[in-house]
Amino acid sequence: AGARGAVHGQYNAYGPHYGFEIKAAHPFTYTRSQQEGWFIWTQDMSGFALEGSTDSLGFLSPSQSSGRTFYDKSWGLYAETAFGVDVRLISLAPFSVSHAETEAIVYPIEFETLVKASLRVAAPAGFMWGESLDESALQPHVGTEWSFGRPHVDDNVLTWGELEFRGHVKYGFRYKIRVPDHNPRTSANAFFIEFGYDRDVIDSRRAATISECPMVAALINCRVRYHTNQAGRLDNRIEFRFQTMTPLFRNGGVVITADGDLGLELNRSLVALQDSSPLPKDLLLDVPEMPDGGLKLRLQVQAEPMKPGFYRLEIPAKNPNEARRAGSW
Repeated sequence: AGARGAVHGQYNAYGPHYGFEIKAAHPFTYTRSQQEGWFIWTQDMSGFALEGSTDSLGFLSPSQSSGRTFYDKSWGLYAETAFGVDVRLISLAPFSVSHAETEAIVYPIEFETLVKASLRVAAPAGFMWGESLDESALQPHVGTEWSFGRPHVDDNVLTWGELEFRGHVKYGFRYKIRVPDHNPRTSANAFFIEFGYDRDVIDSRRAATISECPMVAALINCRVRYHTNQAGRLDNRIEFRFQTMTPLFRNGGVVITADGDLGLELNRSLVALQDSSPLPKDLLLDVPEMPDGGLKLRLQVQAEPMKPGFYRLEIPAKNPNEARRAGSW
């Protein structure tokens, strides 16, 4: 018999994404049905079904899970945990900013005895493994062996057929990967490494593990708010919210711009609101004049670094005397 769980509450019909975790005890063995029987649906207050999934919930992206073989669908059991295997990224800068692929290092892979197994490495949704035919796309990691040839690449998934890992030998590889603009918001933020992923006998499903993915070096949770948009008001306050992922050092900082001639006059004083991460005490605020009438604010870091955090900042402003077209921040 399968397991069934429920989460009760009131949910918005449109817009938000929801996610939750449930602690569960693993079964004693593996069957294919584990990867084909995960469904989710909503119910009304009387327990009648409203909406639900028609296919087993995908472990990979929907395009990679729907209509494919059992091992491309949902979660399934493995014989043991692949302890110690980790994934590290050389750079966390988004490809849209760096215009270059970085490298992911998968290391160390080591077994006590000879193991023959296929291998799948799935990156978080949005990451893209390199598809270059250049041999430099795949390299052994320093001090390890990796002579298994190029994998099959399917967006964020690498797969190899049956590989032979000798006992007490360290294996590892480096592979080109593109970093997205942000971490996934509707799926796990982790790398999944599976040995024997395409087998349906527990003894051949040798091991698996996950490696948490660090946050992409990008601003998130950005928002601009204001106290009033009434023309001629002298007591407006503009609030800026943003969350940083990486520390900022001397001469680095945060730049905020607005296009168009908004007509706002900004005070050069900056206030951190109560629930903001603390600002560096020597942070400088620069508001240079822009030739097109737009706005530009530069928060420039001095000796004290600006730590990763969620910032809520407020700047006093004077509104123009007449309405002008809306701009974009």
